[in-house]
Amino acid sequence: MTSGDETNTFVVGSGADGLVGTFTLQLASPLSALAGTLTINHYDEPAGTDGHSTVHNYPSLSLAIPAAAPCFLRGTRLNTPKGLVAVERIMPGELVSLARGGTAAVVWIGHRDIDCTRHPNLSDVTPVRVRAGALGPGKPEHDVLLSPDHSLFLDGMLIPVRYLKNGTTVVDAPSAHVSYYHVELAQHDILMAEGMAVESFLDTGNRGAFVNAQCPIMIHPSFALHRWAKAGCAQLLLDGPRLVTVRRALQAWAEELGYGVTQDPDLWVEIAGACLPVASAGRVVRVDLHGRSGLVHIRSHSMVPAELGLVADHRRLGVALTGIALDGVAVKMADPCLTSGWHAAENGVGGTWRWTDGDATLAVAGA
Repeated sequence: MTSGDETNTFVVGSGADGLVGTFTLQLASPLSALAGTLTINHYDEPAGTDGHSTVHNYPSLSLAIPAAAPCFLRGTRLNTPKGLVAVERIMPGELVSLARGGTAAVVWIGHRDIDCTRHPNLSDVTPVRVRAGALGPGKPEHDVLLSPDHSLFLDGMLIPVRYLKNGTTVVDAPSAHVSYYHVELAQHDILMAEGMAVESFLDTGNRGAFVNAQCPIMIHPSFALHRWAKAGCAQLLLDGPRLVTVRRALQAWAEELGYGVTQDPDLWVEIAGACLPVASAGRVVRVDLHGRSGLVHIRSHSMVPAELGLVADHRRLGVALTGIALDGVAVKMADPCLTSGWHAAENGVGGTWRWTDGDATLAVAGA
């Protein structure tokens, strides 16, 4: 791989006949500032563009930033002296309200559009929804959508919202495309989004993640932590007993709001849009497909164990099935008819089982 200093052109392959992608991003040096990954999914399509780079011969070349910059989703409203204003409408020089009182002038607004369907690390860009009242009465006043690494100010600490997900009041909000914005002040500070205390932008080397940054992309974890320790307005909390305490308080409040945990899986089966009756006898569930063929959906409640503080398991789990039979014939746990929504088979004292993700499919041929 080579790079032209003046044109920022990368040639993948050997000689002048290699695949070429011309980037509009500014590079500080031929390669040293590029801390991302060039991903080629196809190379036999006509020329195309994604709005941020001009791609020749293959439209799927993408620049994958290893770490997502913390941001507000487009439409999020910030508290200002003029009232609540959508983040994309705030301009440099305008004032925003601070959690500690008073105001501060905005010095820069970063923005970035992301196609989540093509991002290599979906968990780093999927918005997190903080439901209205999730942190207490009026905190926030309306739902707020943030990037996973955007920190909330709680108990005197800044905690990335990804560590506060609980499956009820703080949850993932998947979207195919997102537009993220961040607000920089003269100094890192705590501003308000719908009455909820959140951080302003702190440049830890991720400024280049925004399309209007006019600077190199340089993301190095060691630099980020050093920069936070030097310029962060509060301590960053990522783990430990204090985080456990905060999470327990959020969960207790969620239960007061009426959210809870149930042992009922609410298992149901659907084929071709028709919901089929389920007959349960102990741990065995029977469903009559009436000779239908196609994809059978096995649906149920689901949860992420890590969000409930149970174990460090970030998979979405529905029900664990220890056996499947079609017309009395056992289906192997690795059978290709188990199409989507299945986690890998696991083995234990009780035998073998496979977890669904809450919506697993089984291809059947019918009678």
